[in-house]
Amino acid sequence: MRFGSPLKEKITGSEFEKAYKHEINKEKWSDNMETPENYTTKLDYDKTFKIEILNEFANGVYSRLLSFVLNNGMDRQDKNNPYNVLLDQFVEMLDINLFKMSFEELEVLEGYWKHMNKYIREITK
Repeated sequence: MRFGSPLKEKITGSEFEKAYKHEINKEKWSDNMETPENYTTKLDYDKTFKIEILNEFANGVYSRLLSFVLNNGMDRQDKNNPYNVLLDQFVEMLDINLFKMSFEELEVLEGYWKHMNKYIREITK
């Protein structure tokens, strides 16, 4: 939302700041998350830390396979290539909202990515 001069003239002082902050907050929060006004979940630092580590690890596994595919001149659009199918599966896994998962589910997911990491290391030698 642009706050051009006509709108700025109509909204003054704290009203302008409140409207501006509201628009900024709407942009920061994705559709999958609650808005700041409704966000009441207590922060779980252990879970958040696990999610951050898992995200970095999973993106590293995905990147390693993607680099392998691109460096070997494979067509990324070829859906008959098993590496591309695996990359598409990784994309779907990376899109999962980890904050909605329990700590135990995160541990299962971590096991998945560890196995995929081992597999990718074998095929990219």
